[in-house]
Amino acid sequence: MMSSVVIQGGESSLYHAILVGWVRPSGRNPTSIGLCGGGLRSGGAVCFKLITIALIMILCEKSNRMLNALYHYLDIRLSRFLKRPPRTLPIILLWITDRCNLRCRMCGDQWRADQQMLRHSLSLVQIQGIVQAAVRLRTMIISITGGEPLLHPEIYQILDLIRDAGIAAHMCTNGTLLTDERVAKLAQSSLKSVSISIDSSTPWLHDQLRGMDGAFQQTVAGISRLRAAMPGLRINVNCTISKINVGTIGELVSLVKDLGCDKISFAPIHTNLQHKHKPKDQFDGMVFRSDELGELQGALAEVSMQARKLRIGISSSRFLQGIPRSYVEPMRWHTCYAGYASCAISPWGEVSPCVDMDSVLNVWNAPLDKIWLSPEFQVLREKVDSCSNPCWDTTNTEIAIRFSFVGILSEVKSIIQDLTHYNRRKK
Repeated sequence: MMSSVVIQGGESSLYHAILVGWVRPSGRNPTSIGLCGGGLRSGGAVCFKLITIALIMILCEKSNRMLNALYHYLDIRLSRFLKRPPRTLPIILLWITDRCNLRCRMCGDQWRADQQMLRHSLSLVQIQGIVQAAVRLRTMIISITGGEPLLHPEIYQILDLIRDAGIAAHMCTNGTLLTDERVAKLAQSSLKSVSISIDSSTPWLHDQLRGMDGAFQQTVAGISRLRAAMPGLRINVNCTISKINVGTIGELVSLVKDLGCDKISFAPIHTNLQHKHKPKDQFDGMVFRSDELGELQGALAEVSMQARKLRIGISSSRFLQGIPRSYVEPMRWHTCYAGYASCAISPWGEVSPCVDMDSVLNVWNAPLDKIWLSPEFQVLREKVDSCSNPCWDTTNTEIAIRFSFVGILSEVKSIIQDLTHYNRRKK
């Protein structure tokens, strides 16, 4: 039976349920420590026991994280197999705005946003309701995206809501608005990670792809500010590969390392999904032809080796291998977990398994947890099963890879790192 520890000079008893022990007052001498059933000993003599207890507490906390993650995994896998609503919702993809300060060549969001100009966006009270429902659904991560999230007038209040709920926050941003003032406010939030877009280490080329002069310098400066103010923040650089920038992605990996970022992710060009409203001629000169995929495949193999050499994270090997294949084999060849491991919420409150799927279910009319568990949302999940849209999306595809047995085995190290990072409480 584990002995309990008594620290003299204290004013109250502390109980740790996992250790089945307590710390309680035992006199005036602050250097003496009493063990229940063992009398008093010097602080030095009991140091080893305290260290042992501390290590057990740490191991128990990590074990709880792993057990919680295992519960999520089994619940989702079983729900997917039985075609029933999962009891939990690990990841919420929350679009808080459709506004953006850039006009990226590969992005069709602005065309979609132009069709929604007269609609009312979610209020802070409604977003608070989403966060409260997320607590009930045991959500692990809320990923904030847009548009450009930093353009939302209440972005910091939204992050405060997520922090106060004890949920980890992720944010996707183009990085151009990361001023000293904004970064100082972000440092007080629950932000665990950010994804920042850089498409080339060549400044003028990045600016051309992002549609704004000076975008590269502003983004690089923003990353430097984040790294200085938030050393524990995980910074991921997103790069959309096109015919225009494929020759520079090797240099980009080196830049990511020099900036102190943790990971680089690559994505193919999509002319459908959320970009389907953009005229197809706007993608001219960007999409790879079948006879050009050899260059793309070679470039991806090279950057994968380079990232491992520099010891920075990179997209999963299965995802990288699938990028060239996605151009010639548009059929989906993985089990999608959209609607099971995650859901998408639009700036106007629509809740769907995937941002590309239309939905009449809205948090204006019902709480998120009721929608998630409803028969109506299960109908949308069944549409995911029959979906035939060409898709190699960095979010849903990477989630699907991690839920596959092969993906778990090949990405076990990064999965454990993610679980540890996103479940670590901010001090």
